[in-house]
Amino acid sequence: MKKMWSNLAFKQYTIVEWRIAKTLFILFWAKITFGILHTYSSIPVPSGIFTLFHPSNETLTWLNPIIVVVSALHGICYLFEYKMRYTTLMLFILSVYTFSLQESNGILTRSGLVSFIFFAQFLAYALNQINKPVNDYLKQFNFSVQAIVATYALSAISKLTESGIAWINGGKYMALQIIKSYEYKYVTTGNYNFVTTGNNMALFVQTYPKLISAMLAATLALELCAVLFIQNKRNVFIYGILLLTMHIAMGIIMRINLTSISAPMVIFMVVPGLITLFYKKLANLDVWH
Repeated sequence: MKKMWSNLAFKQYTIVEWRIAKTLFILFWAKITFGILHTYSSIPVPSGIFTLFHPSNETLTWLNPIIVVVSALHGICYLFEYKMRYTTLMLFILSVYTFSLQESNGILTRSGLVSFIFFAQFLAYALNQINKPVNDYLKQFNFSVQAIVATYALSAISKLTESGIAWINGGKYMALQIIKSYEYKYVTTGNYNFVTTGNNMALFVQTYPKLISAMLAATLALELCAVLFIQNKRNVFIYGILLLTMHIAMGIIMRINLTSISAPMVIFMVVPGLITLFYKKLANLDVWH
């Protein structure tokens, strides 16, 4: 194990890891996408690309099933590495369409990263076509990781730009936001348990302000240091574990679940390291060089 951990810093991403990661990613995307396209067939509050054009409800009724079929076909092409420049670009467009539809119905899930990863992979395949490397899947992984890291770094910059370092002391103002969020869930679902949970969480935040400030400070520091962890595969893995710990803590203490951000992060930053550490013997050793 010690030798494998040491080698993790020098190992490049492999075809085994790429196939596993992209399979997990496309399945994650498909689950969300098909759910959205099945649920929403109107645009009450145009957002995203629907601020540029506004199809009628009748149009969406027949367009959404077509988008489902097209998405499924391109998902299969993605799995089998078929015309990946075209496929990843189309998946990016389909993803933007789908998440714009969701946001146009008032559901904000911060899913922009998912679309951004497809676009980053499109750029990687385009560059591979121009200057084909020895390792065809290295750029796809690196560009995906860089898209994820950029999202966290930009989040930290946004916090500092809007609130400055005082943002870490803003935990006392979170109670109102928590109540607002859970009241929104109650209005959406009619489940009164959300109201009870929201009130309990707001009380917790007000009762333990120092704990919340410590968590916010750790979150900000972790996001700001994102670019320091992309030099090699081992650092990416360590950073992924730290981010996963942060998301778990946020989920347990604050009931904040940013699955559209945490899931891609785990897939492209944590899973490859786990494969190298624990499942190396399952693959042909030749693919790990």
